[in-house]
Amino acid sequence: MLPRIDPTPVTDDAPADWLRERLQFGRKVRQWVPDSLDAYARILHPRREDGGERRTGWLPRPEIDHLTEHLAAATGTPDALWMLVWNGWGVHALEALGHRELDVSTSLTTSGRRYFICRAALEEAEEGDDGDPAFEEAPAFWWPQDRAWFACTDIDLPCTYVGGPAPLIRDILGDPRLESFPAALDDPLGGDPAPAP
Repeated sequence: MLPRIDPTPVTDDAPADWLRERLQFGRKVRQWVPDSLDAYARILHPRREDGGERRTGWLPRPEIDHLTEHLAAATGTPDALWMLVWNGWGVHALEALGHRELDVSTSLTTSGRRYFICRAALEEAEEGDDGDPAFEEAPAFWWPQDRAWFACTDIDLPCTYVGGPAPLIRDILGDPRLESFPAALDDPLGGDPAPAP
């Protein structure tokens, strides 16, 4: 599955109001994901083709497909998502379509992070499908309408954080296709590259 952006512009940023006091630019996990969820996981991004550093800023395919399989099953609203896409990616298509830029918090804005707010949905991907041309970059924050889970991939991070119900996190941690580890709200952001077993 892939997250698909709805090209219809969002002119009301009220869907992100619940995050304004929860997300802050800081060095702990709790400053990047809401503390209202049952459990958390950290998914490491794959290394670059040369075997060097891990990719930062997005979880590429096929890992994103594997993750969204779990996310779709854990929400009652897989066809109604909200996404915040960092404006620094240069996503001119979103701006041209009229999507609104959002200051999530003074802390994040001061750090150079403003976001487009967009509606989206999780949809089945077809073979050779690379996603919607209007959506070329990964969201920094995304969650379903029912707020069953929350995912965060900051632009500077080599990992993606997911918070949600304990069964969802257990399934993610148990998926051999994803290099994932348990996370806690007071962990340092990014953590160790790969904790010792």
